[in-house]
Amino acid sequence: DTATVSDPVILHFNGAPLTARIAADNEARITFVWTLSVEDRAGTYVPNFIYRASYLKRSQRMQISGTAAGYDARFQGGGTCQRDTR
Repeated sequence: DTATVSDPVILHFNGAPLTARIAADNEARITFVWTLSVEDRAGTYVPNFIYRASYLKRSQRMQISGTAAGYDARFQGGGTCQRDTR
């Protein structure tokens, strides 16, 4: 199964929303994973960013993390999201 993901970073570097893979879907959460390829201003590709987002069904909160492939640093955030079932 898949889902469409979009945010300002995706739109800036990809120009359009991306397709995410649903990695888990159970009673507690649904987890989406996707990769974003990034090109700097000089036209050089930097490592892919690997993203994981989990929607916690009971609390209706979203947790997201992103990691540059090959690096240890992880960026994390969280909050609420608006569900669109179009």
